[in-house]
Amino acid sequence: MLTLLKLFLVFSLMVLAVKKKLDIGLTIFFSAIFYAIVFGMSSADAFDSIVSGALAFDTLELLAIVFLISLLGNILKYTEKIGKISQSLEYFFPDIRVSLISIPAFIGFLPMPGGALVSAPILDGIGNRAGLNPELKTSINYWFRHIWEYAFPLYPGVIVSAAIFEITVKEIIQVNWIYPIFAFCFGYIFLLWGVRYSGLKSNSDGVISNLMELIWSIWPVAAVLWLYVLLDIPLTISLTLVIAALFVFSGFFKGFFWKIFPKSFKLDMAFLIIAVMCFKTVVKDSNAISTLPQMFLDFGIPIPLIMFTIPFIVGLLLGITIGYVGIVFPLFTVFIMEGGFQGDLFMLAYVGGYLGVMLSPVHLCLILSKNYFKADLKKIYRQIIKPCIAVAAVTWLLYLIGWPP
Repeated sequence: MLTLLKLFLVFSLMVLAVKKKLDIGLTIFFSAIFYAIVFGMSSADAFDSIVSGALAFDTLELLAIVFLISLLGNILKYTEKIGKISQSLEYFFPDIRVSLISIPAFIGFLPMPGGALVSAPILDGIGNRAGLNPELKTSINYWFRHIWEYAFPLYPGVIVSAAIFEITVKEIIQVNWIYPIFAFCFGYIFLLWGVRYSGLKSNSDGVISNLMELIWSIWPVAAVLWLYVLLDIPLTISLTLVIAALFVFSGFFKGFFWKIFPKSFKLDMAFLIIAVMCFKTVVKDSNAISTLPQMFLDFGIPIPLIMFTIPFIVGLLLGITIGYVGIVFPLFTVFIMEGGFQGDLFMLAYVGGYLGVMLSPVHLCLILSKNYFKADLKKIYRQIIKPCIAVAAVTWLLYLIGWPP
């Protein structure tokens, strides 16, 4: 019980700091230190965890990826490809809501951290024409960017879960395939139902012309998907190759390069990423979470509730799917693999953790989207909490009726 109270204290202070509009990077960094103190880590161990988190290869790779994504977004902006994508989408889909959904959902097929930065500039222009406020643009970009992660076979959470439980990715898809549908429907109902603006065709160039314009405009993103997903080329290399091609084709070496490069690297963003990774490492190294399953059992709490709640708490703290999967799921093997793969318990655990990730104030995509649109985090939560509650409700309903069959 004490462990749960300590976790609640840490998270409450984080939320309070966010509500007071303190710098999020500093909030997360000092929360890592406070977490280490609360859970009795020695100063030496806490220091080692923070340093290793800051200098880990994953952290450095994440910094590179976010920078390259930002650079790619700026190039698309300066070459006016973003505007052309918006115009072409509105030509083919007069209902502007289709464009608002399709942009982040398309980018969501690319399983990369910080991917919301790619879709944000494209969605921004369409959202402005629809008269959306910064919070709604943020929520739409954030929510539909993540509708595939429940079951898309190339996402790390799905792959690592299969490895931990020694099952196939296909078995996970058979359990979770319905969730992208739920996420789409609830996102539409709670975020887009009130959007009534129907966009006019932005030009009269015809179907062929607009189709070619759309293909030419989206090829950089499609190329990254092709290199990374189909050819299995590391994301940093895939982004670098596409960006290099864009520089050459667009003539950026003639002057634009030095305007775009500095704008794509921001110290506050770099520190934010480092702080998130430090916090994640401290939580993992403290081993405090390993005591939660037994604590729940000692208090007579039902196993299904344990399956949902603990991943939710860890997902809320870490803000990354691979975090709760890697930390919690090894502890759940005894429950989920008892007598064979228990798909219903796995569903509760995966969805519970993922909803925690979606509501986490340290979720990188949420932070990046919020910063890009200059939105108010409190107002964003008021919007995304609704589809999250709906997904949670339908999850428990599915469990009670015996899903998966």
